Amino acid sequence: MKKKSLIAPVYLILLFVFIFLTSCTNNNGLSQTNSSPTSENPSSQTSSNPIVEETFLITFDANGGEFEDGSAKKVVEIDSGQLLTLPTTALEHRSFYTFVGWSYLSDPNELWDFSNDVVQREMTLYAMWQSQWFDYEIIDNEATIIDSNLDASTTTIEIPSAIRDVDGKDYSVTTIGDSAFNNCINLTSIAIPNSVTTIGNSAFSGCSNLTSIVIPNSVTTIGGYAFSKCRNLINIVIPDSITTIGGYAFFYCSNLEIIYCEATSQPSGWDSNWNLYANSFEEFPFLSIPVVWEYIDSSTATEYEYAVCEDEEGNKYITLVRYIGSSTDVFIPEFIEYNGKNIPVTTIGDNAFYGCSNLTSIVIPDSITTIGGYAFSDCSNLTSIVIPDSVTTIGGYAFSDCSNLTSIVIPDSITTIGGYAFSDCNNLETIYCEATSQPSGWDSNWNLCGWSSQCPFLSIPVVWGYNSEN
Repeated sequence: MKKKSLIAPVYLILLFVFIFLTSCTNNNGLSQTNSSPTSENPSSQTSSNPIVEETFLITFDANGGEFEDGSAKKVVEIDSGQLLTLPTTALEHRSFYTFVGWSYLSDPNELWDFSNDVVQREMTLYAMWQSQWFDYEIIDNEATIIDSNLDASTTTIEIPSAIRDVDGKDYSVTTIGDSAFNNCINLTSIAIPNSVTTIGNSAFSGCSNLTSIVIPNSVTTIGGYAFSKCRNLINIVIPDSITTIGGYAFFYCSNLEIIYCEATSQPSGWDSNWNLYANSFEEFPFLSIPVVWEYIDSSTATEYEYAVCEDEEGNKYITLVRYIGSSTDVFIPEFIEYNGKNIPVTTIGDNAFYGCSNLTSIVIPDSITTIGGYAFSDCSNLTSIVIPDSVTTIGGYAFSDCSNLTSIVIPDSITTIGGYAFSDCNNLETIYCEATSQPSGWDSNWNLCGWSSQCPFLSIPVVWGYNSEN
């Protein structure tokens, strides 16, 4: 009997397995690339795997501040991948802080960039604040310093020229507000930027250790009592830009012996009492701080502190501010060298020789045209003085309390004499005047003897038309 072969059935089984495996592979898409979506077929990709846009909630945390409606947080909705916008309710200024920006890391060095950064998830943005020593407010798109918060270690400050507010805009600092630095007793110096136009009422009142302050040419207004009770203020220059000064701006500035003004004379907008000074009403009733007009510079010579001034025609001249020598016999110089040039000495300033009790005689050169108020007041040992024909003005109280002055001749050149020029000159029995009669520019009380009980409201006798050659 013939045996059957097993080879054919084996081949059939293998063929069947191959067909089955091929069919499974095709159904799973492992090899048929034309049936799966690619970048070249975006429509099929979109239809089979659609992208779902997400909306995120973003929390704005005022972080110690608040929004204008008083709330501490605001939440906004934003689509993923979009630029973030601020809440419609604005963030409010925080007193004694400046706003730095928004940060989701609570890091002032890692701020959210609203122009470039896009939203990718839900998050909280925190307001970043930096503490500062002053408070401010924005008025008519300009910044006003309204208050200060200085610790005891702060002696010197520099007021900023601009402030960046919570809206991200920079605002120019134009005003130092009323009482902004009132009673900041530790301050010794303050730098005011050129942006400031107004110094308010009592702005620096009571800054008792303030020794110097520079007022820039941008300032036009100084309020009343602005520097009152700045007892250690020793010098100040009022720029020509100032059109308004309120009353008692330098009241009780006990060490401010002179005020330098760039203006040629007192503007109409300055209060009549702007430079009134009083240590006490009993000691100095309504005494004004001396003023040097047309000021451009100051310096010191051998025996004098002086100011260099310039008139409207551009001519320079010297005003003697203070005698610092100790001589008994003084010869006032006709010229003082300044920047390599001899500048004529034309003015003996207010209080220049005040209280020089050692003086017995003084020679005034022909260059002098003005003798200021209180110029020789309280020179108690001054016995004689010759006033040259060049002098046209003698200020009020110029020779008051010169108790040993025995004679004086008023030249015909004098057109103006202030009140009480010779008050309490108890040994001055007669005043000789070359003028034939009293000029209209002479104060009615120019020769009043004084307030003392020895001669209450008595006038010193005057000889008119005096000629020393006769």
